[in-house]
Amino acid sequence: MSKAASFTVTFVAFLVLAAPALAGTDLRPVAGGSTIDRILDRNLSTARAFELRVPYFDPAGDQTGTAGDITISNVSNDPAGRITFDVDVLNLPVQPPSDFFELLIDADASPATGDPTAVGAEILVQLNGSATGGGTYAFGRWNGTDYTVFDPASEQVGWASGPLIVVSRTDIGVTSAFNFLEDTLVVSGTTVTGVDLAPDTGSYNYTLTGLAPPPPPPDTTPPNTRITSAPARVARAGRATFGFRSTERGSTFQCRLDRRAWRRCTSPTTFRRLALGPHTFRVRARDAAGNADPTPAIRRWLIARPPQSRQRGA
Repeated sequence: MSKAASFTVTFVAFLVLAAPALAGTDLRPVAGGSTIDRILDRNLSTARAFELRVPYFDPAGDQTGTAGDITISNVSNDPAGRITFDVDVLNLPVQPPSDFFELLIDADASPATGDPTAVGAEILVQLNGSATGGGTYAFGRWNGTDYTVFDPASEQVGWASGPLIVVSRTDIGVTSAFNFLEDTLVVSGTTVTGVDLAPDTGSYNYTLTGLAPPPPPPDTTPPNTRITSAPARVARAGRATFGFRSTERGSTFQCRLDRRAWRRCTSPTTFRRLALGPHTFRVRARDAAGNADPTPAIRRWLIARPPQSRQRGA
């Protein structure tokens, strides 16, 4: 997607027509922007093969002035969590630079948080113009008083019989359900001369469906190691064999005798030609995720000199 030079929306406040119908819907300037692409519906056919489209209808002809009339909004998501807003604007196949389209998203579906003038929206997507004539768009995040521009990690914004907006749910903070509303505005100088709201009051609700299951959490639990067979506590032979096992199948083992270095081993493991005196054997398991037993199993034993046989005198 091509990026255009940043733009600044200079409108700060407007004399809003039909104030009761427009309460809280004056233009919310978002500085900075990117070029609107001419993305046609067919360009997203691969992604939409997995989507369940939920249409939201808006009565035709309810706009004020010459604003674009929002007639239907198709909202859908794919298993990866990309959300598509495909909006039809009946009387505005090409949005002129004097016109704005706004999508306000209440990402947590709670009107009590976010922008109090826009049913608790946390995200604002604003389009100025359309693909023809070098239109621009910007994403804004509610900061408590207004919207701060941010750049989603991945998004698609275009115009095909109306706005077409694709954004990842992680970029806008959506978990499972969200509310949203839309409006079109016509600006003449410092005056809003036309508007259309969808819905007329309140907001729409959408719940994500068919999401791919999240990956399992990483295995951070180490196995436990147990010695299953070992020499007697006091042994006479200079040879010792140890059997051991792990609480997790597929584990590998490391063994250590006395002060020697750890080395890979399998069960059973045998040591030969051991000197007289005390000895210590340690073994630790490591599971398939790489977690090593922090408390190796230990066996201590003593190799004692065999008792000398006494000869009887004649």
